[in-house]
Amino acid sequence: MKRILIADNDPSIMLGMRFILEDENYRIIKADNGNDAIKIILKKRPDLVVLDIMMPPGGEDEGLRVLKEIRNFEDSAIQSIPVIMLTAKAFDRDRKISEELGVCKYMRKPFDSVEFLSIIKKCIEKTND
Repeated sequence: MKRILIADNDPSIMLGMRFILEDENYRIIKADNGNDAIKIILKKRPDLVVLDIMMPPGGEDEGLRVLKEIRNFEDSAIQSIPVIMLTAKAFDRDRKISEELGVCKYMRKPFDSVEFLSIIKKCIEKTND
């Protein structure tokens, strides 16, 4: 069973993603802030990470900070974890930084559940190639 870390401080978004993914037999690990997300990544090594850009403790760019930390770890297994970036923001700057850091997909909230699930599957499959 593939493990997906969802780091988002919005309970309704978290619940929606959880229902979508658990229905497809993914194991969900939750974090509601960037610091917990990093701790979980180090301890549980998920197969995929879904990051909200805006969450505590850093606010507007916290998800980008977490993504940078993932990509800068000395452990190549952590560096290569696929990341999907979710955002309610519409800034090209955030998309550009995310893509430069190797994000698997940059998605806007609200998202279509069928498209979201399709992207999850594609990002996980890329790591299995």
